[in-house]
Amino acid sequence: MASAAQNVSAVNFLAADSPDTVVARRTRVASLSITTAGAAGSVELKNGVGGTTLLKVVTSADSSMHDVVIPGDGILFDSQAYCILTNVTSITLFYS
Repeated sequence: MASAAQNVSAVNFLAADSPDTVVARRTRVASLSITTAGAAGSVELKNGVGGTTLLKVVTSADSSMHDVVIPGDGILFDSQAYCILTNVTSITLFYS
C-alpha cells in the first residue's frame, strides 16, 4: 500500500547566502537540484550549525544542473538544515 502524501515545500539557496540555515526547523529533505559554478565543488547539509554532516554531494567541474533524489523517506534533520556551498551557484531544496 502506498504511503500518504505529504506536503512538500521548496526553497532556493544561493552561494551568496552560504553558509547559513536553509530550513530553520526539524525537516526531512527529499531531494535537491544543484547548479554548479564551473569548478569542482560540493553541497554539504548539516543537522544545525556545527552539527553532524548528514549529506555531502561532490560536484564536477562544469556549469550544469544536477538532481539528487534521496530514496525512501529522505534524510531527517532533527534540528534544522544548515547548508554550506563550495563552488556551487545555487541549490533548490525539496523538503517536508
